[in-house]
Amino acid sequence: MIAVTKWRVTQPSEQDTLRIHLTPANFTIPGGRATLGFEVRPVNNSGLIPNTVEIDSLSPGNVPTIDEEIGLPGGSSLVLGKFKYGDFDVHITGLDGTTGSWELLIFLAGDVTGDFVVDTTDHDLLNDVVNGNNTDPDFLAEGDANRDGKITGYDLARASENQGVATTVRILTLTVGLDPRAIAFENV
Repeated sequence: MIAVTKWRVTQPSEQDTLRIHLTPANFTIPGGRATLGFEVRPVNNSGLIPNTVEIDSLSPGNVPTIDEEIGLPGGSSLVLGKFKYGDFDVHITGLDGTTGSWELLIFLAGDVTGDFVVDTTDHDLLNDVVNGNNTDPDFLAEGDANRDGKITGYDLARASENQGVATTVRILTLTVGLDPRAIAFENV
């Protein structure tokens, strides 16, 4: 997982937009394109049924989409796109005017081990499952690029095409709290 963000679609016609930047400083893309996944999940008993994200390149050229899914387990939607370096706007909307809270998970397709690089270890793990040498993988969620609940040749192909792709982007976890020294009590 590269990034997680949460927000809320409050109006039926509303579109939430996030901008992402892929640069040589934060991604290594040896083949010229990296396959990234964008999964939108409804959260907190949300009434949102998420559309697949729409991705706009701010540079010339588009983002080839290789898979789009709506109605995945938990009510999620998914887009797998092939990105080159550049700036992109990711648009989140509700299907049929639904509204509610959502969570966007961005992941590097094929990164089974979660080390932010797709390498031969990832490929070999997926290959073992596809060939029946590992019938009980504990990395199912990470290796399942199209989120269909199983590891297949499709998932292995995503790891193969992403071989050598790496990122320095890490998930930011922020905990907010009050500093007890900053609280002042007054008699009223």
